[in-house]
Amino acid sequence: MDKPLVSICCLTYNHGRFISRCLDGFLMQKTSFAFEALIHDDASTDNNADIIRAYEAKYPDIIKPVYQTENRYSRGLAISEFFIYPRVQGKYMALCEGDDYWTDPNKLQRQVDFLEANPQYCACAHQCMSIYDYRDSDPKPFNTKIKDSFDLNDLLDGCVFQTATIMFRTSLIGELEKMPNEVFSGDRGLFFLCTVHSPVKFFPEPMSVYRINRTGVSTTVTYKHLIGDLRMIPWLIGIFPHFPRYHYTSYIYKTVISYPPRVPFPVYMKYYFLYAWYSFSFFPKNIRPLLKFTFLTTPKFAVSRLFPNLKWKRLQAWR
Repeated sequence: MDKPLVSICCLTYNHGRFISRCLDGFLMQKTSFAFEALIHDDASTDNNADIIRAYEAKYPDIIKPVYQTENRYSRGLAISEFFIYPRVQGKYMALCEGDDYWTDPNKLQRQVDFLEANPQYCACAHQCMSIYDYRDSDPKPFNTKIKDSFDLNDLLDGCVFQTATIMFRTSLIGELEKMPNEVFSGDRGLFFLCTVHSPVKFFPEPMSVYRINRTGVSTTVTYKHLIGDLRMIPWLIGIFPHFPRYHYTSYIYKTVISYPPRVPFPVYMKYYFLYAWYSFSFFPKNIRPLLKFTFLTTPKFAVSRLFPNLKWKRLQAWR
């Protein structure tokens, strides 16, 4: 078999309900090159590993798993650094976690064609659709801000593309491996790393689905996890000394108090004031989002403290 041009990284844990659709998304890719899917099952307690083994037996040249007997994530180990990156053979890497899936059979080919023809770009991404696994709702575009490409400044106030949409050159792995283990949002660190080197080309067509489920990281994260993202900033400054540290610090503090399902009131107020303080590093552009957050989101949080029996999803919808 030819050496893979693309290595797919797939981290998965207890995704037994979803993993088949994820792997089918890999196998349906129509490409003029070989690719591999490097899968890491982190000691799942459901039937996730059994499903992966069945695919591995049928497609051994593509499906290349590692099965853990002890959960590594809970021990704070950098899974990609120890169990994915050393196995990478491709010139390019694509990502897709086990509860997400690709929908376009030409996804890999389109992204590779672009990067091969445009060596000045180190990455490209595309639109995706978001769905809630635990409630009835129509799929929604992940990003409503459509541009031909995104740069560093576009990422300072939020994600503009989702993890399963990006493809990047594996020459970046050496810098990725130096990202501190305490960083929670490793995908965001990757996105920043890409934009430090070049803009990220963006395809507006949806080619994947981001699944939000009750057991996913996005619904179980705490403010203590997110504070770890502050460790990302010195790492990025070491690569790019002009990284706008205070602007991004402001965004992290805002995320800490607005993203997790529960934040104690004293913690909320502490990080709210830090968010507001650091936001003046990009005055006057901070005024509108700061006022919106102060007079819309913060009072609703106060209501949730006074009336804790209110459903969080209703408060979240207000945001």
